[in-house]
Amino acid sequence: MKHQHVLYAAAASLLLSSQFGSSAGGAGIKCVDDYQLVNGYGPILTPYCEDYNLTKVAQSYGMKYSFAEVRHNPTIKYDICYAIGHDTRVHSACAGIRSDGDGERRK
Repeated sequence: MKHQHVLYAAAASLLLSSQFGSSAGGAGIKCVDDYQLVNGYGPILTPYCEDYNLTKVAQSYGMKYSFAEVRHNPTIKYDICYAIGHDTRVHSACAGIRSDGDGERRK
């Protein structure tokens, strides 16, 4: 039963974040790396927080993309993952499109 509540909370947060286009800090959504902190449930892996973390890591490499650009443009996300997908901090966000360090894409 608790598992269903976690799924409902994650689905509701994703729905709200996609409808209102909020940033991780602006809508009360709190991310720690790829995980959203949900009161009563603890950290939950969400695509929203994965994208937020990917943005922060990309910016640490000097890339100038905003969270909104990463969140709403799959091509930008692909480009970032191809460039820095070897970084362990973004493995979850870049699963399936990251490079493995030798310039080759993983499948």
